[in-house]
Amino acid sequence: MKKINSYVIYSAGETGRQAADLLLQKNQTVLAIFDRNPKISSYSGVDVLRIDEWLRPSNMEEISCINAIHNHYIDPKSINNDLKAVGFGEVLNMVEFSKLWPFPDKYWLSSSFSYDSRIPQLERLLPLLADDLSRRLLSDTWGYWSRGVLELCPEPSLYDEYVPADVPRYPEVLRLIDCGASNGSTLTRLAKAGYQLEAALAFEPDPVNFKKLLAKTNDFNLMPLPLGLWSSEMQLSFAANSDNSLASGLDAGGTTLIQCASLDTIAINFNPNLIKFDIEGSELEVLHGAKNLIRKCRPNLCVSVYHRPGDPLDILDLLASWDLDYQFYLRCHEFNTYGLVLYCISEK
Repeated sequence: MKKINSYVIYSAGETGRQAADLLLQKNQTVLAIFDRNPKISSYSGVDVLRIDEWLRPSNMEEISCINAIHNHYIDPKSINNDLKAVGFGEVLNMVEFSKLWPFPDKYWLSSSFSYDSRIPQLERLLPLLADDLSRRLLSDTWGYWSRGVLELCPEPSLYDEYVPADVPRYPEVLRLIDCGASNGSTLTRLAKAGYQLEAALAFEPDPVNFKKLLAKTNDFNLMPLPLGLWSSEMQLSFAANSDNSLASGLDAGGTTLIQCASLDTIAINFNPNLIKFDIEGSELEVLHGAKNLIRKCRPNLCVSVYHRPGDPLDILDLLASWDLDYQFYLRCHEFNTYGLVLYCISEK
């Protein structure tokens, strides 16, 4: 086993800064933070620079490099290979790092979630998926999330989220409920894929996103609502992300109270044939509050399943238990298993 005396971190973004904070709090030596385009020269007393600007010490074999790329728009695999070629004693991706240090939970990344205990559930659910690609994606994703095997991290299909070409099409004329409508990008994507939008009911509580969504009401038969969604009617704390409004969501530490509703209550007469769920980790709870609507209308469903560690299994398990004759497909549309979507295609 290599003797590790110090660390360097690749990425001065949020995850890299969090890794630096954790190591410094644990009295570890952080020699440098690398970034492709540094916007700051130092962070917490640690130099931030391009890796080619760094004067490599003679004891490279004693240095651990943390690959702190953990977002949807950069492929961590190619960066990992480049970092290994530098000659560090070890290169750890964020899954491996979180197994050594108590890194805070971040989307599916968790140092406390027991992935191994879910293997029986995984094996039970794999046969429910409709094609080999879906089964491979779920198995590989679980291998990456649980063991940090970066080679298993799926290659994403980047340009067809919610309209994958290799999944059966929805009805050509859509009545859409868009849960987590953001700026209305899903409406645009469906229209570009050739669908006619007869009507759309769109929920978006973030004020910045909602303003952008309102601007699309003339382009679509759209009813935008500035509400959150939940399993019942209540007010919940909401955190608006000023740096990335796409990541705003319900948060117990949020500073804003928003009104939330259940789809069973508010959309009872809408009769959708497609519902999209991308609500920053609230998907499972919101599905519980949409059970009657889904049973009644049997709409096609697109459900994001990457926000929480158990979501791919728990959401598939829940929907399969309703016995509504769905065909289940899994596709990945962003790097690092972000954009992992469960497609539920209705036999109806």
